[in-house]
Amino acid sequence: MATASSDTASTRIAPEFIAALDKFELSTLENEPGAVYALDRDLRLCYFNPAWFRFARDNNGEPAISARFTLGTPLEAAISGPLQPFYLDAYAQVLRDGTPWQHDYECSSDTVLRRFNQRSYPLANRAAVIVINSLTVEQPHPAPDAAGAAPDESLYRNSHGLLVQCSHCRRVERAVQPGHWDWVPAWVAAQPPRTSHSLCQPCYDYYYRFRHATPPATS
Repeated sequence: MATASSDTASTRIAPEFIAALDKFELSTLENEPGAVYALDRDLRLCYFNPAWFRFARDNNGEPAISARFTLGTPLEAAISGPLQPFYLDAYAQVLRDGTPWQHDYECSSDTVLRRFNQRSYPLANRAAVIVINSLTVEQPHPAPDAAGAAPDESLYRNSHGLLVQCSHCRRVERAVQPGHWDWVPAWVAAQPPRTSHSLCQPCYDYYYRFRHATPPATS
């Protein structure tokens, strides 16, 4: 297998991961333009490619991302909220069944709409699952009707003083109209204090409720 050339390889590539690689060359993952990470059989982070850190840096995620997501971090500590059980179950199934799995998701900023396709590949020896994220849509959000207007928190703070944001589409639920979710760019750019996370019903139904309705992708 190829060896990593990055000066920081020791902080992003676990030696066990290189030893376990069978169907992939390390150089393939290193040169992939999309963010790639891998999980060992205990669902702990064991690899990041350079594009993972480029994406974090370009989206103001560093140095927090490097500090929070270190080698050996359990997935359950890296993903919180309502998405945690979904991904824990999905990756465990990939390792258990030895079958690739794919999933579409959104990761937008306050100004840019981004959608990604994620493909998860188990190694033949079931020692790890490799997760490759590919950008499928990137375009500016439509200009808001009231550009520059500060959002009115009184419309969104619930009886517990919390803002509730969808973990998938990043919209915020109206406290005065439960079930009505709004796109609030200012709160995507900078999340306010006391923000909680849930899933709006459309995202839950479309992306998360029916995951087992069709067999996993095999190519």
